[in-house]
Amino acid sequence: MDRFVVKRKSPSAPPPDMNWEEEIQFDPGKRKNIEKYRANQKDVVRRKYLQNGPCQPRTCDFPPRLIGDRNRRFNPAWFDEYGSWLEYSESKDKAYCFCCFLFRSRDKKEAGYDAFVVEGWNSWSKKFRLTDHVGGIDSVHNQAMKDCDALLKHDLCIL
Repeated sequence: MDRFVVKRKSPSAPPPDMNWEEEIQFDPGKRKNIEKYRANQKDVVRRKYLQNGPCQPRTCDFPPRLIGDRNRRFNPAWFDEYGSWLEYSESKDKAYCFCCFLFRSRDKKEAGYDAFVVEGWNSWSKKFRLTDHVGGIDSVHNQAMKDCDALLKHDLCIL
């Protein structure tokens, strides 16, 4: 039986046709969905976003929005409480989930896929929705967090 030698391209090598300045947007409200990239580009794009980290502006002017009879706004202290996954878009005045943006697919729409990945979330009076989004230990959000960690550790080598 003949042996075939398969040469694999390095998964961390950026595709030559990518314009990183246009593709990688810091503001989550301006990002292209990960599902829109070709299969061989997705992990490269994910690594690029992971290198930049989540968009967490703390000093911008968070505009108030009338909810019920009170003005409500995004609270930047939520960045400390919800760690590395919560993002805020200045252009949309909405919050997003960084790890779910990177790893959740369209077929896993439970637990706020539309609100935290596609459209953004701005129910500022319902902070409990952030905890609901995280869910239990085996939630799709927590799986996305594990996928982020695994992708970052993929480049590490044990000698």
